[in-house]
Amino acid sequence: MNTVLRKTAIKKIIENLEALDASEFEYLCHNLVCTLENQQLIHRGLNLNGKPVGYTVDSFDSQRTIIAEYGTESGYFTFPFTKLASDTKHACEKAKSLEKLYLFGNSKCPNSNWEEVKDLARDAVICVYKDQRGQNLIIEIFDSPRIALAIYDAVLEKNNLYEYFSNFIPSLESIWQDFQFAYNIPPVPLDYVHAREHEKELETLVNKHQIMVVSGISGIGKSYTVTKYTNKHKDSFDNIIWLHGDDIPQQGSFSDAPPAEREASGSPLKGGTIS
Repeated sequence: MNTVLRKTAIKKIIENLEALDASEFEYLCHNLVCTLENQQLIHRGLNLNGKPVGYTVDSFDSQRTIIAEYGTESGYFTFPFTKLASDTKHACEKAKSLEKLYLFGNSKCPNSNWEEVKDLARDAVICVYKDQRGQNLIIEIFDSPRIALAIYDAVLEKNNLYEYFSNFIPSLESIWQDFQFAYNIPPVPLDYVHAREHEKELETLVNKHQIMVVSGISGIGKSYTVTKYTNKHKDSFDNIIWLHGDDIPQQGSFSDAPPAEREASGSPLKGGTIS
């Protein structure tokens, strides 16, 4: 995705984040931490009133070596940082074997406050852990821009958890579509049944001809076979252009396609004939 589209995507995700209520923000960030740690953590859940359960940490692993705390207070990243300091101390008090602490806030931390926020979190840890643990503990602090970047990376760059995050980030569907058009070759579906004869025939024909058309009745695997070939051989081509037929005219110039569909990895592209 080009720089302009990427900046626009991040901005949209941030706007969606700041509109979430406390419970939605918790569930979103819980799954983000699970993605970052590549393991399933335990979430404290909600009480009968639909509010987060109190008197325990927000997310944690089975050994309580990893803990995540989430805050939606407007002053989370501004002086005197009361909630951030409270979350930090609370996590340390609940887990004496803590090795990594995540702190999430759904607002933007002013650039001028970052060093103070980091220092305060470290001081809060040392206040509880009065030995070397206070210095060794890894602290990861996420404000809304950093959360947006992490979601962008997990969903778009790593092609992971789109369905889950889109439940909380309404703009993610349009961002995903722009990304797929502008940057990414679709992945081979997990349930794809390899049509090895067709795959081998396609490789042979591509080596012999400059232009090819794959045709057949709906549902026999045309798109999946081409997707498999494209992913396997993408490093052999200067450009790969993946167009969705509904978004371009049946007859006309390549330049008639919307700008997002004309992006490609490789050399700059110009219009060509579509037939």
